[in-house]
Amino acid sequence: MYQGAGVVASSSPAVFFKIVPRTDLGEFSIENTDEQLVYSLSSATGSTQVALQNAHANDDSQDWLFYPA
Repeated sequence: MYQGAGVVASSSPAVFFKIVPRTDLGEFSIENTDEQLVYSLSSATGSTQVALQNAHANDDSQDWLFYPA
């Protein structure tokens, strides 16, 4: 669940990203491999929670693939 006007992300069909710990314990950001922010909320303030949901089986654009760093 998130607060904000919507999730803003890359329009690329495949985006590699990493989960990066922030300075506050238990907070993380989603960044690409060049340390650019990948996902953000367009009208969020501070640290807004975002829950990753299961991909829809019939929509390849929603696939999440996780690899060890």
